[in-house]
Amino acid sequence: MRLAPYEQETIICYDRSSKFARIYTANPTDMKKFDAASDIYKCTRVEKDGKQIIAKEYKCEKKFITLRKKVITRTKKEE
Repeated sequence: MRLAPYEQETIICYDRSSKFARIYTANPTDMKKFDAASDIYKCTRVEKDGKQIIAKEYKCEKKFITLRKKVITRTKKEE
């Protein structure tokens, strides 16, 4: 069973007392990114529908999670 785009969510959970964050994703693009960086993001759970993977949960140190303000557009000045 394939998930609809609105069901392909990514949820990041962490609290102040823990050193680690949990990341749950049903988004195939995010799964590929986390799997490619398996030295940082450890897969802790896999959800399947038959043989097809529909979601994964990862664990990483909180220091790898960043919250950003806004995107800054910079222009290059000609000299």
